[in-house]
Amino acid sequence: MRYKTTLLVILAIALSACTTAPAKQTATSSAKKTQEIPAAVPELANTSVADLERMVAAGDLKAHVELGTRYGLGKGVEKNYDKAVTLLRAAAERNDPEAQFYLGTAYNNGAGVPKDDAIAVLWFERSAAQHYAVADYWMGYMVATGGGGINPTWAGAIPYLWDGAIQGNSAAAFLLGYAYDQGTDIDHNPRAAAYWYRRADMYQRAENNTFNVKAEYNLLLLIKKGAVEWQPGDPGSPPNHDDKSSSAAPAPAGHN
Repeated sequence: MRYKTTLLVILAIALSACTTAPAKQTATSSAKKTQEIPAAVPELANTSVADLERMVAAGDLKAHVELGTRYGLGKGVEKNYDKAVTLLRAAAERNDPEAQFYLGTAYNNGAGVPKDDAIAVLWFERSAAQHYAVADYWMGYMVATGGGGINPTWAGAIPYLWDGAIQGNSAAAFLLGYAYDQGTDIDHNPRAAAYWYRRADMYQRAENNTFNVKAEYNLLLLIKKGAVEWQPGDPGSPPNHDDKSSSAAPAPAGHN
């Protein structure tokens, strides 16, 4: 079964009892707090601290990121946010997109630096410009919600979310679906919304074998009100309507 019995019962009651559609899972509810310090660089996970320090001295940018994360997490070294930020900043200033994103998270959370969303956005933007998928999501979220003093606009968020979503980022795909679902300063497009909700769920299942419950819930609402048709693999059961609409998503203009 796709859902545990309890969750199925809760959703069934919620959907059948309301005369109007329940509130959608929103952009704010979808946002994940950025990590204070990111996970390690996978290819360097087993490298010793001494070797990383030698690699840093030789100018290896990924070693900067890996050692920076270890100082931030206190993994194999004493936790030290100042050293973490110094290492990440050195790589970020040399245009490493991963380090740029992680430095943005430091400013977003006030870890090792004063909390400053405006500076966080600057680093997220530099990372997103190199198509780093998680940074694309966070830039899209910041632009859509007005983070860091940005004038909020969903139209401006779409290119970032699209770039992250086509790279398989579940959070970006969900927020892209939500943008089309809401139709705030962009065309309301339930079919595109359903497409990206399905993608968000698929990406998350592929990544960690869990469901994107927010995406599935919003998809259920679209199906219940007849905006799109149920498809095999969707949550729930096929309703008694015959919507023949396609779930193909339009391609907005990207960003470079």
